Amino acid sequence: MFNFLRKKVREEDPILKEMNRQTEELKAIIDFMCGNSELIEADIQKAESLLLSRGYSREDLEKLKTKSKLKVVK
Repeated sequence: MFNFLRKKVREEDPILKEMNRQTEELKAIIDFMCGNSELIEADIQKAESLLLSRGYSREDLEKLKTKSKLKVVK
C-alpha cells in the first residue's frame, strides 16, 4: 500500500557508464599527447639552435620547414 514511500534502488545506466569510461580514456590520451608535444617542441628548439650554431641562417631554417610541410601534403 505504501510502496511509493520506499526508496527505489536505481541501477547505473550501462550506456552512461561506458561513456564515462571512454571519456576518462580520452582524457588520459589527451594528457599523454600534450606531454609528447611539449617534448617535441623542446627537441625542435634544440635542433634549431644546433643548426644555427653550425652556420645555418634563419632563412635556411624557414626553407626546411616549408619543404617538410610540402612533403606532408603530398
